[in-house]
Amino acid sequence: NDGHLPAIVQASHTNLVLSTSAHHSANANALSWNQASIVDSCDNDQRAQFNGLFPYWMDRSESVSNSFTLDGLFLLTAPNMSGKSTLMRSTAAASLLTVCGLCAPLESGSYVQRFDNIFVRGASADVPTESKSAFGAEMGDVAALLRACGKDSLVFVDELGRGTSPKDGTSLAGAVMEAMATAGMTGFFATHLHGIFKLPLKLSASDRIKTKRMIFTENPPVADAYSGLEWTYKMEDGICTQSHALVTAARFGLPADILSRAEVLALCLDEDGAHGDAIAANSADEVPLDHQRDSEVRFSSSASSQQPSASFDDAVRIFEEVASMEASIIPPQWMPPPSLEGTSCVYLLEVGANPPQFYVGETDSLNKRLSQHRRKGPEWAALTAAAVAVQKGKSDSRSIESLVIRKLAKAGFHLISIADGRVVRKASNSK
Repeated sequence: NDGHLPAIVQASHTNLVLSTSAHHSANANALSWNQASIVDSCDNDQRAQFNGLFPYWMDRSESVSNSFTLDGLFLLTAPNMSGKSTLMRSTAAASLLTVCGLCAPLESGSYVQRFDNIFVRGASADVPTESKSAFGAEMGDVAALLRACGKDSLVFVDELGRGTSPKDGTSLAGAVMEAMATAGMTGFFATHLHGIFKLPLKLSASDRIKTKRMIFTENPPVADAYSGLEWTYKMEDGICTQSHALVTAARFGLPADILSRAEVLALCLDEDGAHGDAIAANSADEVPLDHQRDSEVRFSSSASSQQPSASFDDAVRIFEEVASMEASIIPPQWMPPPSLEGTSCVYLLEVGANPPQFYVGETDSLNKRLSQHRRKGPEWAALTAAAVAVQKGKSDSRSIESLVIRKLAKAGFHLISIADGRVVRKASNSK
């Protein structure tokens, strides 16, 4: 009968909607998801409040949650693998679920503005069938973002400009971020191009850009400078200019000799990847590529064609110059002077003899640390050490440690590890 067919179809559709809603509610309860409020507009820049936000693909008990107010365009910096992309995806998913009237992986008390667009721009690959490189595809996506999004849009841009040179990538990223902020867009802009902080952005844009970073703790152990970083997966206000790419590379199995060589080469570059201070070559076959002409080898002005002296006395002299104090020499098998116990110390080790290698570290327990080093093998057991006590504490010790590593590396000494010399830490202010 034609009169009943429309009613049956409507009843079927209603049953499908109610069944879907019931299943969604049941799963949301099982996953500890909640429903956030939807607001049509906000009088200020606070477009959303996320309480206890966690990744939608993880169990709440096994994940780390974040709570924050989305009140502008977040410029997010963090080391590799610290969770910035995860946080962005979680925020985008929770916002989309909320504006659809569904439960999301967050706690009650959250709210989200009704956005007209939610635009996520992440990693891209080349598209040969359309004659697009990965960078070309990325630029096409950004062009679409700028055309479609405005002051009521939620946007997520992850590592824009990584497919080209650092200079061009940084300038493009800065210009795009400036345009997004000026247009009033809300969301996240994540980058490893730290030169973006040096760009003179328009005041109308910089007022809306909020600097955020992912928190990590750093406490490198003696044996492995790459395993001491711990990610918290928490976001806070601030700037992070340390990507710690070598830490991620080590955790995914890159050979130790490659990592050590990368540490040495990193000292030739500044933080933005440009050529920095020249470092003496360790052998005649080390020369920058742009210094090679028709097999003629030319060294930079500060490099020497002779292998620099690598004696322990010379290393101690540099050590004492940086520390501005006389070092205590600790012969093989000797315990350190009791006066060095119970205080922060920076120490220099000479390991082996053909050729000698050097190690710089800092500790609050020199006797225990030397014992740990001496158990590493025969050459370590016969090490000679020099140490100075730093009365102002651990921050000054780490600053001296970093400076000594850089000085020795530039002088051509063979260092076992220079991981702690890549960044010179600030010393505490003296009064």
